[in-house]
Amino acid sequence: MTRDLPREIKRLGKAELVALAQRARDLHLGVGRRADWITEHVEHSRAAIMRAILFEPSPQPCYRTLVLAHRLDGSVEHFPLDVLPGDFAALPDVSSAELLKLTRWALSWVPISDLPAEYQAEWDRARRGESLEPPGGCPRP
Repeated sequence: MTRDLPREIKRLGKAELVALAQRARDLHLGVGRRADWITEHVEHSRAAIMRAILFEPSPQPCYRTLVLAHRLDGSVEHFPLDVLPGDFAALPDVSSAELLKLTRWALSWVPISDLPAEYQAEWDRARRGESLEPPGGCPRP
């Protein structure tokens, strides 16, 4: 169910992430990384980002969230974690500046599409200083 999901994106440190993972396990909430895995693999000095993607009514009402966290090996991990609504609400929101930085970072990972062949040919001609008119085009008056 996706009704009544919070729209905020939350910021949390490694200690908070470990505590939430342990709480989820203690309450048998469902999916998510285990606290020992987070302790072993997530970088301590960088904030993780969390957003709610689904409301789970059972075994206890919680949000299924997605967490974006930097790993110790320099890579980035994106994983689910079930969190109680009150715990989610208590986390600080990502600031506008952090959200802009996160958006720019995320967009930098999206590959740029190749130009269609006809556009690439036109671009190549322009770079060589050739006419932009297609071959066999109408002559200029």
